[in-house]
Parts: sequence; C-alpha cells; structure tokens
Amino acid sequence: MIVGEHGSCTRGFTLVELLVSIAIIAVFATLGVPSLRGFFENSSRISAYNDVVSALATARSAAVSTRSASRVEISSEGEGWIVKVFVLQEGVELVRYEREVENKLLISVGSEGNAELISFEYNSAGRLSSCAVDGVQVAVAQCSLVAGDNAVTPFESIVVSGR
Repeated sequence: MIVGEHGSCTRGFTLVELLVSIAIIAVFATLGVPSLRGFFENSSRISAYNDVVSALATARSAAVSTRSASRVEISSEGEGWIVKVFVLQEGVELVRYEREVENKLLISVGSEGNAELISFEYNSAGRLSSCAVDGVQVAVAQCSLVAGDNAVTPFESIVVSGR
C-alpha cells in the first residue's frame, strides 16, 4: 500500500510484484508441461488398448447371445489399426463392431512379432476356436495377444481364450 501526497492510500501492485508473479507462473508452467504430455500419451495408449479388449469382449458376447460363431479381425491400416467384429447369422457374416485404433500399440500374437492381420474366431459357447496371424493358423493354446508401446516392453497381455 502506498500513501499518496494528501494522506490517502493508493491500492495496487508495483511493477516488480507483477514481474515476480509472472516469473513464478512461468516456472510452474515450464515444469508442468512435460509431465502433462506424458499423461496424454499414456492415456492415448490405454484408450487404444481398451478398444482392442472391448472388441474381443463384444465378439465373445455376440457369439454367446446369438449362439453362432463370431470373429475379431485386427488389421494394420495406414497409421493405425482397424478392429472389426463379425458375427455369423443365418449364413451371413455381419459387421457388429468397427473401430479405428491409433497407432499407439504394437500388437502381436505369442512370439510371432508385429503382424499385419490377426484374427480370432469364437464358437457359439464364447470359447476361442481358431487364431490366425497374417493368414497362418496358430495353435489355440499358444494364442495370446500382446499389446505394448514398443517391441521390447509389452505392457499388457490380453487373454483371448474366453476362459
């Protein structure tokens, strides 16, 4: 508070006080931005992972509820993945679910490495009946979907067997 010529009080901030406040805000903003970027990248990866898990759950649920076979197809498309769920009804394969997933995941089956096309088929009981990687059949017992952000450190193994 500054006292003026006639004894009255003048309210306000000095230029030095304003500059110090701006400097403190700038320091906090500089420290917060890198951690915020990591948070958004991680949430994007988790969202992509959840899309794949949701497709598998939808396929199993559709197989059981319609008492017919269903298939999940995960295909590499441009910069990301396309995840589709097909349900076989009256001899016709219908698309039940389709979602584009950002390229935040490396997806592989077992030790096959990153694939272009992965498909899982569920029988009417919701159990995994077949698995294929790039058109090559893989033994059902060896079928586990691995999703991660790089080839060395997968962050999650997805149970696809329906058990």
